[in-house]
Amino acid sequence: IGGPAGLDAVLSYDEFARALRLSGYGRAAEPLFARFGRASDGPGSEGVRVRDLLRDCGLPREPLTGSGVYVVLSPGQSSPPAPAGLDPQAQRELRDLREEVESLRHRIREGASQSTGDVRQLNLRVEELLQREAGALRADGLDLRASLTE
Repeated sequence: IGGPAGLDAVLSYDEFARALRLSGYGRAAEPLFARFGRASDGPGSEGVRVRDLLRDCGLPREPLTGSGVYVVLSPGQSSPPAPAGLDPQAQRELRDLREEVESLRHRIREGASQSTGDVRQLNLRVEELLQREAGALRADGLDLRASLTE
């Protein structure tokens, strides 16, 4: 977050306004820039620190590692590798949690496919019942016509 400068990066007015536009914010950036900026004189002021923007979002106050390395997952990789420096017990717990999450995902996928099969089966039953009722109504209609003509 914040690129190479991390949380201490300072966004100029133009960078701040661009970030807002990219995030889908459709209003003017000046009021927010004045609120979060170090100086409150709008465009051209000193800037907005990323740390100030993220102050109340629930992220840790300080980065967990000072390396500045970002983990990028490959398409087949479902989770990042275990962080360096964890004791063996914590690594086992992390691995167990990942396995549990994967098993829950598998069960959800299975449940979705089973419910789809159940819905299809019910749909076939409903169609069959509708065809029977339509046939019975046709037969009743023919009987009524025959009795009227007599």
